[in-house]
Amino acid sequence: MNFFKNVSIKTRLWLIMCSMALMMLVGGGVGLVGIVMADKALDAAYKDSLEPTKMISRIMLLMGENRAQVMLWLQHNTENYSSEMHDDNPLTTHIATIVKNRDEITALVAEYKKRNMTAEEQELADKYAAARALYVSEGLIPAVAALQVADYQKANEILLQKINPYYETANVQATALLQKILDTAKTKYKNAEERYTLIRNAVIGSTLLGIVLVTIAATLLIRSIMRPLNRAVGHFKDIAEGNLNEIIKVSGKDEIGQVLNALAAMQGKLKIIIDELDHLASTDKLTGSWNRRRLEETVRNEMDRLKRYDHPLSLMVLDIDFFKTVNDRYGHSVGDQVLVELAAQIRSSLRTSDSLTRWGGEEFVVLCPNTTLSTAALLAERLREKIASANFPGVGNITVSVGVAECISGETWEQWFHRADEALYRAKSGGRNQVQIAPETPNRIGVGENVAANFVQLVWHKSYESGNEVIDREHQGLFNDANELLAAILSGRPVDEVEILVDTLIRDVVKHFQDEEAILAAAGYPGIAEHAAIHRELVDGAAILVGKFHAGTLGIGELFNFLAHDVVTKHMLGSDREFFPYLESRH
Repeated sequence: MNFFKNVSIKTRLWLIMCSMALMMLVGGGVGLVGIVMADKALDAAYKDSLEPTKMISRIMLLMGENRAQVMLWLQHNTENYSSEMHDDNPLTTHIATIVKNRDEITALVAEYKKRNMTAEEQELADKYAAARALYVSEGLIPAVAALQVADYQKANEILLQKINPYYETANVQATALLQKILDTAKTKYKNAEERYTLIRNAVIGSTLLGIVLVTIAATLLIRSIMRPLNRAVGHFKDIAEGNLNEIIKVSGKDEIGQVLNALAAMQGKLKIIIDELDHLASTDKLTGSWNRRRLEETVRNEMDRLKRYDHPLSLMVLDIDFFKTVNDRYGHSVGDQVLVELAAQIRSSLRTSDSLTRWGGEEFVVLCPNTTLSTAALLAERLREKIASANFPGVGNITVSVGVAECISGETWEQWFHRADEALYRAKSGGRNQVQIAPETPNRIGVGENVAANFVQLVWHKSYESGNEVIDREHQGLFNDANELLAAILSGRPVDEVEILVDTLIRDVVKHFQDEEAILAAAGYPGIAEHAAIHRELVDGAAILVGKFHAGTLGIGELFNFLAHDVVTKHMLGSDREFFPYLESRH
């Protein structure tokens, strides 16, 4: 190590390049060894391909010999003129041969099955095995049994009607199987030969190319010794001009590396100081949220992204309800703590891409890049519910009103904010503690909008109530299930989580249909049969789509539209409303 510290950069570079050249040569040698090994593997693959051919041929030979043994055994018929040509003990002569052949065939078949066969070869092998099985079970075994009891006429019939046809069928299947094995062997050999050629050419080419590249690199690196120095001078100029965003790359620990490392450390400290000053200038002192200056700078960039790439962009304007009462009753110090806690509650609910700004007083703005109106409405409603259920120290519960607007391509920041502010005013004048959507929202299809079509309808209203507590509670539960599913889709949750929410919604729909039918039947609703038929049709349709979704042949957007729109919203606000008057009259 001390040696390298004492030599010049030029010497070190030469040593490095020479070492690289040596490594390339060694790599080339290894590659040549690989070629030799590939050649041996090629030869072995060719020899191995001959084994299954030998096995099938041997099996057919043995099957033919067994058929011949039956034919020879038939010659022992005393009524046959050639019977005197054979010995007096055919049972031991022919059965022993047949059994020996059968055992050898069994061993060969077992060995052949160990092969890693293709699907086509497996199919042909199965056909051949089936033909051989018929040859043995319906031909050979019955023929031997008939010969053992000297029923030569029956044995001859089996030979002609069973053994010979099945043998011919097996022979045809074996021929097809042998041809397939031969074709496969040729293909494998051809592929192996191509791989061998490819490896050989790649090794030779990469070795020569590596030597050339290393030589060129050594020359260029030696000549480029001055480039890091020039870059260092350039970095000094950038810092002097106030440009601190240029990345200073430190390539080593030599003299130039030490200079660049010190320069990078100095630049980092300067950036920290400037960032702290910028943070103070763009942050609300009380709540730690952005101030108007920071928001308006960011909005310009996001609106430019909307114009260039058509990325959806939404905005929420939140205002604390009756905040003046909080200040009057508890004092401004408590009111300030409420603002601090509210900002913390909002930030904990936002996504990483969202930003929170204190617009003034008790009014806050949430900027939601790459977010459609439907998604922003969902986020706003969840945020409103969370704030309403939170406990603020010294005050208790507070509520907020929210206005939501999606930016229309071509409108100004002032126009967009004005629409969101109008929605906030409608939320205030409409009773507070609610979310309102800005008027004149764009009729556009943005990111996720195909999934969230008409999503703002998935908000429970009193007018949806049927008059039955169980039905209304389950209807609200289905709304919540659909909203949970939509939130998971739009926030990019993992597929397995989305699948769980889909299954939960389906399960709750089925249970609700069962409970609803029981309630209608108990109440004597005259249209119960037709309503139950609608339920079955919806469940069957959902089952088909869910099956396609799990199989990966259906998108989540189409599935969500069916579940949330057809099964939940459309059915509840359509078919279900037919029995609402009937239930109300019963009460």
